[in-house]
Amino acid sequence: MQDAALNRITAVAGLLTVALTVVAIAIFASASPPAEADSPQQVAQFFAGHHAAMQVALYIAALSLGTNLVFYWALREVLRRHDPASEWLATLGAVGGSTFIAVLFAAFAIPMQLAYREGAIGADLQRALFDTYGLMVAMSGVPTAVSLCAISAVILRTGVLARWLGWYGLAVAVVHVISVGALAHEGLFSPSVFAGIVAPVLFELWVLAISVLLLRSARL
Repeated sequence: MQDAALNRITAVAGLLTVALTVVAIAIFASASPPAEADSPQQVAQFFAGHHAAMQVALYIAALSLGTNLVFYWALREVLRRHDPASEWLATLGAVGGSTFIAVLFAAFAIPMQLAYREGAIGADLQRALFDTYGLMVAMSGVPTAVSLCAISAVILRTGVLARWLGWYGLAVAVVHVISVGALAHEGLFSPSVFAGIVAPVLFELWVLAISVLLLRSARL
């Protein structure tokens, strides 16, 4: 495969990831999901009243993880071709990305089950399961940070992409590490806000920037 074609595939996978994620987050946010401070009864009422919206949002989110997987491994090939000596870092980035995607796939199964049963189980159990979902999303910050650091190191070392993107990736990695410990029951440092909104938005901007730069390079 020619380098230009590989760059296009990587860019398209990245752009699809961002687009699907934005749609999923928009649907999820429009339903006003429960926060950590909400009661078990409020959680149960939410899934009883928004089960269809949650199923659609989670389906789209799952598709975004699939395109994200393609993005990571195609990007690994882009980096490896540019500098074979950086192959181990590029592979570490792809493995780290694959790991966080696997964690999120498992996490998404929890609200999907709650939506599937339309709040039919006990409210306390639903609250506990929804907390588990939020904490799994937060824990995915560790492998995400590993992937960001590895790929950013290649960018800074080789200049395969704009160097500012390498520094930005490292900053996003720090945010994801912090998100793992953002365990407040309300406010900015609660899992639903910091790990569920702040960190993902910064990550998607990273994916978007890489995709745009690769698409531009493919047209040169």
